Amino acid sequence: MYTYIPEKFNIEDQQQIFDFIENNSFATVITNVPDKDVFISHVPVILEKTDEPWALSFHLANNNQHCQMLKAGGKSIVVFKGPHAYVSPSWYGKKPGVPTWNYVVAHIEGQVNEMSPDALVAHVKEQVSHYEPALLGSDIMPNEFVDRLSGMISGFTLTVDQALCKFKLGQNRPNEDQQSIKQHLQASECAIDQALAAYMS
Repeated sequence: MYTYIPEKFNIEDQQQIFDFIENNSFATVITNVPDKDVFISHVPVILEKTDEPWALSFHLANNNQHCQMLKAGGKSIVVFKGPHAYVSPSWYGKKPGVPTWNYVVAHIEGQVNEMSPDALVAHVKEQVSHYEPALLGSDIMPNEFVDRLSGMISGFTLTVDQALCKFKLGQNRPNEDQQSIKQHLQASECAIDQALAAYMS
């Protein structure tokens, strides 16, 4: 897997990558199947930190052709995209300048394997627990209902071989420019701009 990451933008700290994934858990799964096609799905992903190497888990509808390709095994890439924003050259102390776009993203590559039926049910419950634990076992989402619907989906675990994480936050600019970028993003009425500013030290 290759993605362009200048050294100043490269993030290798595992805990920082874990935090980023957990805060931006809706991801894009990409599987390139030789002589067939590129399959793309957008799914919520659970970070599995209990094993070494670490892993990601997700599920797809059985009717999704991507699901059948994943069952055949092989590698896939999962892309996590965080906040991003336009950066104006008018925010820099020195002129001239050009506009750019700052963002945070992680590309995770690994081997995909299908979950067992029991593991799939546990995965679904873990995912619900992550977002809205009060639903588990409630009359809105009784256990027998979860068990029945689990037959309509397939779960997968991606064991991570490579993680490339890029935080493009203006680190290539002088410190005063970085602070100016952060201040302008913080002052924005756009929540995404403010979220990106929070990644800037």
